[in-house]
Amino acid sequence: MSALLVACGLGGVLGNWAAGRLTDRFDTRKLLPAQFGIFVVVLATLPLTTTTPVTAAVALFAWGALTWSVNPPIQGMLIDLAPPTAACCSRSMPPRSTWAWACQARSAGWCCCCSR
Repeated sequence: MSALLVACGLGGVLGNWAAGRLTDRFDTRKLLPAQFGIFVVVLATLPLTTTTPVTAAVALFAWGALTWSVNPPIQGMLIDLAPPTAACCSRSMPPRSTWAWACQARSAGWCCCCSR
């Protein structure tokens, strides 16, 4: 089970990175329908591809990649729709505050688990 979660997570990282690169090169109005089309195929074949651990890992890798690949094109489309607000939106959640929220969530989870 852990290996399947790792495969899904690695797929998510790779999918997000690849979609960011593709978003910079291609029109998001064409990219998003293609991504959702491939995603539908992967979801439709999940019952067939999850019969062995190896095929399940491949399917979950693809699922994770496609799940996280839609974020960059959607963000790119939003920036294209309202360019003056792009700078404001990108400054509203700097990376260090994201790490702060992640650390606080981890601390809260640790406190809840250890208090039992």
